[in-house]
Amino acid sequence: MIQFIGSQAGEGTSTLIREFALMVAEDSSKPVLLVEADFKRPSQAEAFAIKTKPPLDFALKEGKALDGVISQTEQSNLFLATLSSQFFRSLTERSFFHSTDMWKTARSQFSLILIDSSPVSVSPDSLAICETVNGVILVLAAEKTRAAVAQNVKRQILSREGNLLGIVYTKRKFHIPQSIHKLL
Repeated sequence: MIQFIGSQAGEGTSTLIREFALMVAEDSSKPVLLVEADFKRPSQAEAFAIKTKPPLDFALKEGKALDGVISQTEQSNLFLATLSSQFFRSLTERSFFHSTDMWKTARSQFSLILIDSSPVSVSPDSLAICETVNGVILVLAAEKTRAAVAQNVKRQILSREGNLLGIVYTKRKFHIPQSIHKLL
């Protein structure tokens, strides 16, 4: 289970995780689950032209089958689900039953679970799930995200016992040096 999280809106986290999920699902013989956890600016259902279903956490909390809360995309091995805002609120309040128990059902049915989280600046609650996933990928916009902001988010992930797998830079530009540009 891998969480993708950005520091601020517009860094390309949702696009990156969607493309990664499609690539993994294409190469995998087992199903892959993409979980839309960006409840403030959801984009995955629209990108796949899928009608949203009830949140995954409601079904898992009540021990119901996942069929009613997951949607299969055109890519036959890729499935989409959402999480409710109450899921994150309950994690921060510790009122939800232990989230690792909740994920057992989903983990038994999918080879990989990818979580598309809200940016930390939009919803600090996104950090609450860091400790329950196997790893976290921090997504940053090259030349846009300040080093201090990146360090702060990294520190927050690690302070919540998150396993930071790596950092991905999006929107990277290759600038042509002026001396070479004159030759063009």
